[in-house]
Amino acid sequence: MDARLIAELTSLGKLGKISHNETEAGGIGEPKSGKPAFDSTKFKTAAELETFLNKLAGD
Repeated sequence: MDARLIAELTSLGKLGKISHNETEAGGIGEPKSGKPAFDSTKFKTAAELETFLNKLAGD
């Protein structure tokens, strides 16, 4: 969760701003760390992707 959004919400309106989207809250921000985004291009068909996701979900 974005620290700016948390600060705005926990101020209970004292910051004087209601954000309706990321831009109004100062933008999305830069991720500091984490895993790369999931690459679904390694699956040739939708069925292969579905099988993989079902295995992840334990189905």
